Amino acid sequence: MLGSAKAAAGGGKLLYLFEDFELDTDRRELHRAAKAVAVEPKVFDLLVWVIRNRQHVVSKDDLVAAVWHGRIVSESALTTCINAARTALGDSGETQRLIKTLPRKGIRFIGIVREEERTPAAAVLAHATPEPAQPSLSAPSIAVLPFTNLSGDPEQEYFSDGITEDIITDLSRFHALLVIARNSSFAFKGKPAKVQDIARELGVAYIVEGSVRRASDRVRITAQLIDAGTGNHLWAERYDREMRDIFALQDEVAQSVASAVSGRVEAAGRDRAVRLSENELESYDLLLRAKALMSKYSRAGNEQALARAERAVELDPTSARAHTYAAWCLRYNRMFWWAADRMGALARAYELAKRAVDLDPTDSLAHCVLGLIHLARREFDDARVEAEKAVDLNPNDPEARRYLGYFLAATGNPEAGIEHIDLATRLNPFDTRWAPWVRGIGCFTARRYEEAIAAFRQARDTNNEVRGWLAASYAQAGRLQEARAALEEFLQIAESDMAVFPGRRLKDWEPYWHGAFEYRDDKDFDHLFDALRKAGMRE
Repeated sequence: MLGSAKAAAGGGKLLYLFEDFELDTDRRELHRAAKAVAVEPKVFDLLVWVIRNRQHVVSKDDLVAAVWHGRIVSESALTTCINAARTALGDSGETQRLIKTLPRKGIRFIGIVREEERTPAAAVLAHATPEPAQPSLSAPSIAVLPFTNLSGDPEQEYFSDGITEDIITDLSRFHALLVIARNSSFAFKGKPAKVQDIARELGVAYIVEGSVRRASDRVRITAQLIDAGTGNHLWAERYDREMRDIFALQDEVAQSVASAVSGRVEAAGRDRAVRLSENELESYDLLLRAKALMSKYSRAGNEQALARAERAVELDPTSARAHTYAAWCLRYNRMFWWAADRMGALARAYELAKRAVDLDPTDSLAHCVLGLIHLARREFDDARVEAEKAVDLNPNDPEARRYLGYFLAATGNPEAGIEHIDLATRLNPFDTRWAPWVRGIGCFTARRYEEAIAAFRQARDTNNEVRGWLAASYAQAGRLQEARAALEEFLQIAESDMAVFPGRRLKDWEPYWHGAFEYRDDKDFDHLFDALRKAGMRE
């Protein structure tokens, strides 16, 4: 038998430190980044036991004897307790980042642990000024290793190091990621080691690595994203540039890598969340599943997304992202007429979005969604503040850029709006749903009808509203036969999709289009309604 039952109950008054966790056996508390993590007593005892005996594989009999004091425990109860311990650490049975299962033998804690006999920092910080909310407990963790200098010139080391540091800084702006600090990543500089071993020591799920080769007035930079659990390459890119302005080049590459990596990590996590059963979903996975469902732009998908986002709020009431996603879903309910009580949906969305910004004033997405809701409420000055704040917080976030462009198009400056939307597309070229849709609206508003048609026709798996905009664009471009066909398709789908179908008269559709895109100036609505008349909509 390993250790003692007394040890499992919390004797020893030690503080165990691993990753950004602190497990205090004296106070029987688990903290992550100075934030308390709620755990059941048995789960806490199990964590203490496996961490204290981390040099060994702990059998199920050992766990039953130490944590349940030899009482009969069902296999399912033991599995539930192990899963709860993993969840508290942001781990899972699939990734097994900290608690590893060895089939037919037991489990082992494989994290790097330091032991201290002192008061935990979390207790000292308890009365300090509150910090902005931390990312969800299961948010993906990532480390950027120092880019390798392949130039053959040691003096160029500063450039490769600068690229690495800028990527770390830019990735840190994405609040859905836990990014390892520079000092920890640079500890591995020049040391030969497997990516999986480095990831295990740093406690991360993803690794970014790359190289820099400079020759004369040219430089080649490569970067790749690796799933540390499988060793698979999720993304890779090569940048060939002229060395005219070294600092501008450094910024450009760092921004491009940060945006691409963030998008690929989210996509990988979303794919994983879709495969999980309902019982396996926890707060962060619920949000990934919610976003995947929202992206279907369907009434049924949005209902399921809202249910998961609201469940995430229940599981983690301090999560700004959970509140943001719930607000986002409710905004769609109002926008697409999927809710009978549209004003109630908007009011609730506003409450949730305000709460998200209060929980984390530095989350760019929270400001984006609050800005869109201000726009829907015709609070244009407040909407501008939030849209610009989102871009200030994370200039590399394609959603922040896109929403600023959306706002500018709605408030009389579509040309500037298109510039931001195009920049968002360069930051995330994988978006074939929302980006073409928004660009189409900007181009229609700017009277660039053929470009609007091209954009709307590029939109994939998107909402029915796009067909209405496409009909309007065809009509203003003089392509009336295509306009009538697009309008008829739009109306037929709307009749089966909307909670309340307005009918086929233009005046009854005016509230819908105000909800879809809240122009500030009546002349822009007149332009849209004139297009719909030309497409064949009756007065």
